[in-house]
Amino acid sequence: MKQTMREFSFLGGWILFLVSKNVFSRGMKLCFSTLASFGLSLVYAVNVFASSNAFIDDFSLIEPSVSEVISHNKTVVYETDFNIPLQLSDAESYAKQHGLALAITSFEQKRGGGGSGCGHSPVCIIVLPFVLFNAMSSYTIDVATFSKDDLFLFSTEYDQRSGLLLDVTFDESLNASVSIDSSQLINRVFVQSASRDDNANIVEALYTALPTLPDDSPFHLFVSEVVHFAQWQNPDWESEQLERANVALKNGKNYSENQTTALVSLVCQVVASKSGESPSAVLSYTSAIESTENSQSVLDCVKDDEAYTVEQQAEIDRLANRQLSAFCHDADSFEVTDWHENIERFYRDYSPMMKSAAMRCSAPPFNIYQRWYEDQKVSQVDYEYLAKNHAKKSRTLRDSMTVADPNVLAARLNLASESRYAAADILSEIEKHQPAISEQTARQLSHLYWLDLYSISSFPFLPDTDRDIEKQARILRILSSTSAEMKRHISIEFSAHLDDEALFDSYAKAAFRVLFSNEIPDELMRLLVEKTPSVEDVSSVQSQYQVSTNVDDNGEPEHSDLIWLALYLNPTLGHSVEDSYPAALAEHNANKSDWLDGGRSLLNQVEGLF
Repeated sequence: MKQTMREFSFLGGWILFLVSKNVFSRGMKLCFSTLASFGLSLVYAVNVFASSNAFIDDFSLIEPSVSEVISHNKTVVYETDFNIPLQLSDAESYAKQHGLALAITSFEQKRGGGGSGCGHSPVCIIVLPFVLFNAMSSYTIDVATFSKDDLFLFSTEYDQRSGLLLDVTFDESLNASVSIDSSQLINRVFVQSASRDDNANIVEALYTALPTLPDDSPFHLFVSEVVHFAQWQNPDWESEQLERANVALKNGKNYSENQTTALVSLVCQVVASKSGESPSAVLSYTSAIESTENSQSVLDCVKDDEAYTVEQQAEIDRLANRQLSAFCHDADSFEVTDWHENIERFYRDYSPMMKSAAMRCSAPPFNIYQRWYEDQKVSQVDYEYLAKNHAKKSRTLRDSMTVADPNVLAARLNLASESRYAAADILSEIEKHQPAISEQTARQLSHLYWLDLYSISSFPFLPDTDRDIEKQARILRILSSTSAEMKRHISIEFSAHLDDEALFDSYAKAAFRVLFSNEIPDELMRLLVEKTPSVEDVSSVQSQYQVSTNVDDNGEPEHSDLIWLALYLNPTLGHSVEDSYPAALAEHNANKSDWLDGGRSLLNQVEGLF
């Protein structure tokens, strides 16, 4: 090339010399002048082309260069096939070394926008703080442009926060194509030509690094990264990776459990996209797998196969029992959110795969779960144990149960009496599911009737309220449907409560007597006329939600609604009271002194003091 350039230069110069000496005619002079100018232009173009090719030769490295770059207190390894500045801080010295002109500019890149920049670069995933990056609406890209003799050669883009290389762009005439890829798993950025061979090198780097990775590595990335790089412009990638992973499993005696699981997961993903293959062969290499998460990965891989060999079935049973063992003996190692999800997943997906008997657990809390999932049974004692000792961990399971199960009903009523379960919730469940009310349930509800579970609610400009009144009204309605014999037993059992003056108010006691003792207390009519119902039509208090919960300054009910509800629920007594109520009310009102009489009496008392 250099010899050709010298020949063109010599020829152009000789022609110009002859023209200057008038050797040729005028027409020939014009022709030769044009030819000479073309020759010199060609010489210039060839010189530029040669300079560019020389730069490309210098730009490409014979062997990949491995460099460590520190950013944000984290070391990132760059493996590059090209001699380019990896950081913006290296750009100036690089330009001087190669005799290039350097221009640095910047632009704002909106997060999520198109084009180059950190939003599309895996470099940022490795280096930059994820939370900070996502909190920003835009970020700044620094662009270093390199040129030679006013001709653009290439430009590099850097994230301004880290100063790290994000992208490289060459002039089209240089016929150079560079890609930047990265592996989070091995913390390495690859700067290389965009070709299948180079991607194959990245895949090989992942396999090579796998046995050296610590157990806390994100091994799920091994699968996603191998698949990502292996399938680039490679229609045979499934067959290649299936063979590669199987060879690694066969020869991988030094792999840890997590490393083995990563290879098994890769085989499973490849098989999932490659028809005609069965993943169950991986069960030959899983004997070292013990953890719940890893055994789940293997079982998820093979669960859709239609048939297994005897050896494969034995391995499936072993992996499933390993999970049961973890549930039984290592319950405390499970996070609250993972505990129920893992158990439910086991009984939904893995238990049906087993052929041999499942391991039996004798230790709580899992033995309670095992009885529930296998027999759909829970005892009152077991339910209360879960609620008291594993409240958060067992919440999802307990919430799936209903009071249609008498043991669940009994347990929740006991817990409600201890303020461990909302009384309003258990009453709503009874009203919804309408379970049979046994004598035990009736006793528990009656006990709940007498408990002071709610504090009085006070708000400015609003009447004080007590939700215990609403609770009592709902219990009266629920128990109104029980037999006369059961009501009599309740009345006898709680007779001491009726005689205890310090226990609850007179209205709650009177309502209880009306419904359960089937008697009209001596003070009943006095109570009714002293505190009128909250509605004009007393029959409308039949609805539990219409019973007023308002209380006075002493915490006593402002209205007689609870008694009227009991009378409605016991119509035999209710009709007789309702008939005599108007007369009693009129008499009470007639005997009441009006405000004027009261004022005169107070004035007389004051005058008597002097």
